[in-house]
Amino acid sequence: MDTLQLIKKIEQASAVLGVSPATITSRAVSNSRLYERLKNPRMRGGYCSPQVAERLSAWIDDATALREAAE
Repeated sequence: MDTLQLIKKIEQASAVLGVSPATITSRAVSNSRLYERLKNPRMRGGYCSPQVAERLSAWIDDATALREAAE
């Protein structure tokens, strides 16, 4: 998953779950600044490892599935 796809997934999850993108990344991978760093590659740390991207994506999938099941 490339950076733009990950950003889009974070933003979609943010809308579905009703929380900020920073909250998504904080809960998923304990890094509340990750979203801003991905959005602004000039900031230090504008990259995340494939392992972090995988954990974040899996957390988002689980969280949104639970939200949809609850509705």
